[in-house]
Amino acid sequence: STSVISDETVNSRTGRRKFKLPTLEFKKFDGNIKDWLPFWSQFQKVHDDPDIDLNDKVEYLIQAMVPGSRARQLVDSFPATGSNYSKMIDCLLSRFGREDLQIEVYVRELLKLVINTTSSGNKIDLSFLYDKLESQLRALETLGITSDKYAAMLFPLVESCLPSDLLRVWQRLPDSHLSTGAALEETAGVSTIENRLRSLMKFLKNEVDNEQHVNLAVEGFDLSNRRNKDFRRGENRSKRHEEDSPKLYTATG
Repeated sequence: STSVISDETVNSRTGRRKFKLPTLEFKKFDGNIKDWLPFWSQFQKVHDDPDIDLNDKVEYLIQAMVPGSRARQLVDSFPATGSNYSKMIDCLLSRFGREDLQIEVYVRELLKLVINTTSSGNKIDLSFLYDKLESQLRALETLGITSDKYAAMLFPLVESCLPSDLLRVWQRLPDSHLSTGAALEETAGVSTIENRLRSLMKFLKNEVDNEQHVNLAVEGFDLSNRRNKDFRRGENRSKRHEEDSPKLYTATG
């Protein structure tokens, strides 16, 4: 037992792992602008590494492109030499990685979410809605979209995504109508509309958490099944009562 402890101590001090991490694979980019951010966040490690030869960077870049895609065609339009690597990257960035394009993509995704939410007659899964909203807002935040100008645009979009019953609850809360005073003093330098957007997302997260707690409580005690069984028993009793009750015959039989 002593040797095991000492080995673990040595491992913890030297930082050695007792397990092997799986090999990371490049995310393949096919030219879809929505996929640019996750692709570039990974490939940028190769791009910024000064110890990797430019010819090797070209090979890595080619491997990271989906064969036959627009992105691959763009890369293949250059001779695969190290001297062309920076030109390949510049073309990819100008074609797929422009900030204005990225912003437009994620704002359109928010608009699509609003349209789908308002036009759908079915009940929307609140956790799904929250996750989708968070995903789009995080992507925009990654692009640096946190200014007053964009918050003013994003807040009504996010608010419009809420189901009508939840929107009524939100509108009754004081945070939905932040104006001046203590609420703004707590977050100096942040505009009213930004505070409202943050408050709205916090409200939505709380609703998701509450719904999850309710589901756990109901499922934990099997209340939903019991309610269904009780309902079915009640239906059966009423049917038996109708069958057992004497029938009244009229003059017509």
